[in-house]
Amino acid sequence: MPTKTTGTKTRGSASKMPATSKPTTKKAAAKKPAVKAGAKKPAANKPAANKPAAAKPKKPAGKSAGSTAAIAKPARTQPTAKLPTSLLSPDGKSFEMVQAVGKLLGIRRGRVGTRGKGEGRPFTTAAAAEAASKKYVAELRAKGWIPGSAITGQRW
Repeated sequence: MPTKTTGTKTRGSASKMPATSKPTTKKAAAKKPAVKAGAKKPAANKPAANKPAAAKPKKPAGKSAGSTAAIAKPARTQPTAKLPTSLLSPDGKSFEMVQAVGKLLGIRRGRVGTRGKGEGRPFTTAAAAEAASKKYVAELRAKGWIPGSAITGQRW
């Protein structure tokens, strides 16, 4: 017959120990050291009075704290992608943003004022992605799409 558990009591079990009792071991009893009567407890988190304060590190001579001449500036790098081309539909209610990033052509389209949905078209080279970007923008411009803000719907 299977055993059923109900609360802290068990049926069909040979054990009569309640579920809340904890077994005691010698290790548990050995964790707390015995304190002698009259002994002082060690001071916790108090610095020793006879130890000298830690010495502050010295600053290099000839350099002030506000000097930036000693800090090497990283070389300026060219951006990896151009800003996206944002186009508005002829009625001004929808947008498309076209951007070539490396070997990927990113296109985001939707209603003005929304985030829209994005898609990525992979290409074999970055030059091919850039050429496809220019071609796609030219196709949209031929259909009557004009440059403008995808967020506010303002035309430039």
